[in-house]
Amino acid sequence: MHFKFKRWKVFVKSFLVISIGVVIFTEVPYLNKLAQQAEQMTLDMRYRNFNRVNEPSKQVILVDLDEESLKKYAEAYGRWPWPRRAFKEITAFIGEGNPSMILYDVLFTEPQKDSEDDQILGLVSAQYKNVSHAALFLPHSEIEGIDFIPLPKDRMFPNPLLWKSTPPSTWFNENKLHSVALPNPQIWTQTPYVHSVNADPDSDGILRRMPLVIHYDGQWIPSLSMRGILSQSLDKPTKLLQKDGYLEVYESETELKHRIPMDENGNIFLHYYANNNQITQIRVGEILDSAKAKEAGDIDNIKIDPEIFKDKVILIGTSAMGLADLKVTPIGTQFPGVLLHATAISNVLNNDYLQVAPPNLALGMTLFLVFLSYFSIFFSESFVIRNLVPPFAHFATTFLGLYLFRYHSIHLPIALPLLAGGLSLLHGYVHVGIIESRQRKMIQGTLSKYLSPTVTKHLVESGVNPTAEVGKWKEISILFSDIRGFTTLSEGMSPDFLVRILNEYLGDMTDIIFDHEGTLDKFIGDAVMAFWGAPLDDAQHAQKAVSTALHMIRALENFNTRNKQNTYPELKVGIGVHTGKAIVGNIGSNKRLDYTIIGDNVNLASRLEGLTKEYHVPLLISGSTYELVKDYFICRPLDVVVAKGKTQSVPLFQPMAERRPGPDASKYETLCFMFADAFKLYQQGQFGWALESFKKIKDKFSDDGPTLVYIERCQALIQEPPIGWNGVFVAKTK
Repeated sequence: MHFKFKRWKVFVKSFLVISIGVVIFTEVPYLNKLAQQAEQMTLDMRYRNFNRVNEPSKQVILVDLDEESLKKYAEAYGRWPWPRRAFKEITAFIGEGNPSMILYDVLFTEPQKDSEDDQILGLVSAQYKNVSHAALFLPHSEIEGIDFIPLPKDRMFPNPLLWKSTPPSTWFNENKLHSVALPNPQIWTQTPYVHSVNADPDSDGILRRMPLVIHYDGQWIPSLSMRGILSQSLDKPTKLLQKDGYLEVYESETELKHRIPMDENGNIFLHYYANNNQITQIRVGEILDSAKAKEAGDIDNIKIDPEIFKDKVILIGTSAMGLADLKVTPIGTQFPGVLLHATAISNVLNNDYLQVAPPNLALGMTLFLVFLSYFSIFFSESFVIRNLVPPFAHFATTFLGLYLFRYHSIHLPIALPLLAGGLSLLHGYVHVGIIESRQRKMIQGTLSKYLSPTVTKHLVESGVNPTAEVGKWKEISILFSDIRGFTTLSEGMSPDFLVRILNEYLGDMTDIIFDHEGTLDKFIGDAVMAFWGAPLDDAQHAQKAVSTALHMIRALENFNTRNKQNTYPELKVGIGVHTGKAIVGNIGSNKRLDYTIIGDNVNLASRLEGLTKEYHVPLLISGSTYELVKDYFICRPLDVVVAKGKTQSVPLFQPMAERRPGPDASKYETLCFMFADAFKLYQQGQFGWALESFKKIKDKFSDDGPTLVYIERCQALIQEPPIGWNGVFVAKTK
């Protein structure tokens, strides 16, 4: 339903308010942070439910300290932490395969007392020259539960990173790190490389990004991820350059190896892989089993061939729940920390980054959805456009965001567009709903004064307002009803008594019209005018009009019986029903319009009501109405007349009862049959025979008004035979 109201003013005001709110959200830091968090939630949803199908880099292998391996080797190595000799075995076996780098995501900060295992692990690390051990950089000076011995500050980190130019001070948390947990001295002094294993979650506790470089004590320390990225070019001098939000990795002064997109703090966005496309993983138990089998010469039980590690980046970490290295990520709450680094390395090696759409695009999409939502709701007359286009636009935005993410690794912002667009959509529907509800109640109140509740409800629900229609031709059935002699009856009544009688009578008649789904046109004093077939098309308009007339006659009998004790005068009514085309619509002036009907057929219905007095019957219908209702009602032909002011003759019929089994119907059918035979003789000019036939009817139905009229008319025509008789009676009444 779409009623007119001041749409343009509301549209401009609403669009401006929402648009200003959107701009404020994008410009005010605190609000912008909220918008970013909302967008991040939608991105997390995409990672969980619509993740891409890209394969991680085959150059990365994770050696997993898993639950099963820890249990299996508990007898040999005891409970965690394992002695360092276990890691010597692991390092040596992997090193034989000549990997490009072995990277530990395990901290060896505490010395292993009364043992040479630390020294042995340090020597093995130095032997293969491509082993890097973990360090954890801290914003404070201690780690709870770990008793580590910090090395002197003047000790340089092995193989720190070099820059082609000074990086921005906003990168790498430069002023937030105050201490470091290093590998214990026996490992530190032997290891060729050290990396950080820092991984800080966002404010909501979810890990979405990783630092690639740590700045500590004037030195640039690579993360585990960065050390893995650089591992394939250890023999080349590497320098870094920050440029336009990217970290550029050069293998010479001019040879650009990697161009890595970074956030404003110098972190890489992790582009997670779907769970079924994870990094290649090998259980550490399989490596230890293979190492023992190889040492024993049991070739058949060597499960892992060291050759699979050739030129690969090997990460050694844990997925065991008891080792407290499980992180919360967008794709899961039990995500091994070492897989974060594996993901970052794979992203860079495959050049597999999440491309973030420009910020202005989100603003443009948001304003477009807001505009489209308001414009469609406020200005479109089409139900489909108003109710389907805005939701479809929101759906299309969501679909586009999911599609670009899954198949093109593009992060299209959808949170702000959907939130603002949805808010405008909700506001538009609510506003229009309130306005339409008011309009609906107003129109329903207006329609209920002249339409039945059923028709009113149908019109309101379908959005049709007949009071807004211009004139048009329609075939309808028209009913005129008038109380006979009411002017004379009312002369002796007091005004309040007269009004009480009239209101009660008109109330009963109105109820009957509405019960038959008619349209009450107007009251003309004590007269009632109604019609069927408009505003709703109705194939049974004639049948309903005649049925209404018969019910009105019976209701008047009950009215008279009911009000005898109230000293009401007995009322008699005349009703005329005619079917034909009339103009239906709003008719009047610019100050007053009525939904009504006009035309020659309307006047004819009024003439039929006047002719009821001529034949002493309460109801007359025209021939056009009779043809539509003859199968439903027992009707007798009364005459063919030329009504006053007309030139064309009109057949008259009297509906007497509905066609249904019963004694009344049988009586009326007998009367109609006898009257039709007599009336045929009358029309043929055989007035003597007709008179005898009408007298027989009188003998059987002594109080039949039309029979008495025709007896008198036949007697007059016998005494003064007409010249040029055609069976047509010229009425002289109104």
